[in-house]
Amino acid sequence: MKKFLLIKLFLILWVTAMAHNPQVSNISINQDAATKKYSLLINVPLSTCENELRNSYPSIQIDSLSKNEFQELLLNHFKKNIQFIANATDTLFISNGMLSIGHETQLIFELSGLPQAVQSLHLKYAALISQYDHFALLQISLADKTTGKFIFNNDNKYELSLINKNNKLVLENNQSSFFKLAYLIPTLIGVMLIIAGFFFFKKRNKTTVNPSFILKQQV
Repeated sequence: MKKFLLIKLFLILWVTAMAHNPQVSNISINQDAATKKYSLLINVPLSTCENELRNSYPSIQIDSLSKNEFQELLLNHFKKNIQFIANATDTLFISNGMLSIGHETQLIFELSGLPQAVQSLHLKYAALISQYDHFALLQISLADKTTGKFIFNNDNKYELSLINKNNKLVLENNQSSFFKLAYLIPTLIGVMLIIAGFFFFKKRNKTTVNPSFILKQQV
């Protein structure tokens, strides 16, 4: 039971650390089953958003902004620095932005203009381009079951060109190796934490002295 609790604790610490990693943001494009509308969901650590605004708008005292002013500036910054084009000619529109601010900032936009049949997508995500070594994990799930998982990073200059192959979005060029590595790293960290926790617990049991043995020795 103690081993299970220890492993659970390490897993919680790992997930928490990854959720608040300033180098990572998460993006998803999904269709609402009820309204049939597409949404763009972005999760970013608050500190990353603050640093990006300071870098992008040096003439503005970011810390002096009111809550509403900060939210408006952040929403507008993301809207104007994200560009999606489908089938080479259809520009997608990002509107009706909402956000929730905590340790992690969640931005939600309505995404319109997506054609029923998507043959290609060109995506540009420059909203956090000034953040050193920042990368964004992207998940796409379209109405026709077309899906894909990708990554924006410095290597691809935060731009992706995708094509549809049998309802599976794939990269036009060879960026898959880094993408797989980026997803593999958090998993490896989690495994390492679990192993470290196991050996820590095992070593602790070995070094614990049995009280009954002490009493026998004294008698």
